[in-house]
Amino acid sequence: MKYPVDFNRNNVEGQMYPVERKALYDSIIENKPKNILEIGTWKGGGSTYFLSAAAYEYDGFLFTIEPDASNYSYALGLYKNQLKELRDRICFLHGESHQIIPHLLSLGTFDYIFFDGKEDPDQTLKEFTLLAPCIKPGLTIAMHDIKVSKMQKLLPILIQDPTWVKKCEITHTTTGFAIYKKV
Repeated sequence: MKYPVDFNRNNVEGQMYPVERKALYDSIIENKPKNILEIGTWKGGGSTYFLSAAAYEYDGFLFTIEPDASNYSYALGLYKNQLKELRDRICFLHGESHQIIPHLLSLGTFDYIFFDGKEDPDQTLKEFTLLAPCIKPGLTIAMHDIKVSKMQKLLPILIQDPTWVKKCEITHTTTGFAIYKKV
């Protein structure tokens, strides 16, 4: 079932540009991953909304991690009160990604990972390293903020490894966005 999406949705609850939002949504629809991992829920109205709305269409599921207690609570309220239809497509997780990821991997693997966590390139690299057990051909990685510091260690790894194929790159926004697929 199709869920109506608004790529110009209020940026108070999600910071991605409309063109980045559409690219993320379209990538999920195209790939139809069963299990999606989002690192960095923030308030839940941006990427979380687009990931879950896409997953709603084909019965996918989103796990999303948020370390900030107030943002986590805001996101829970948003999906309890306004975005109720999408709530069954999401597992909201509160805590540090490096503590949650090992537990999640004990439950299974992911087909799609969206990196949009802390503004810390070492943290992003640590998350990627922790997720290595589920990196197999067909896995897709999307990254927000490729033009800022948090992706400066992960992005070169994907660019330099010929087993990662660039599927999308948006550089005309102030933040930037990219998608890579493992072949």
